[in-house]
Amino acid sequence: MKEDIEECICQSCGMPIKNQNDFGTEKDGQKSPYYCTYCYMKGLFLEPELTPSEMVDICAKKYEERKIMPFDEAYELNLKIIPELRRWKFK
Repeated sequence: MKEDIEECICQSCGMPIKNQNDFGTEKDGQKSPYYCTYCYMKGLFLEPELTPSEMVDICAKKYEERKIMPFDEAYELNLKIIPELRRWKFK
């Protein structure tokens, strides 16, 4: 597990992982060093059939809902980030 969790981002959705409760878990209950609790629990992705394109759309909608940035800007940003994350890199 990385000690400096301020630098961690979920390797599925790109969410910053700011505290220990934000980490997903492995099958053995240990915290995942790569994925957040919204994407990964008990060693499994919560939405295993999700595509990178669908994740980009979901994340852009969250940015808009939380008034972080407009959907179009968020979509373009996530379109650059999501495909480069560990979960999607080789799909």
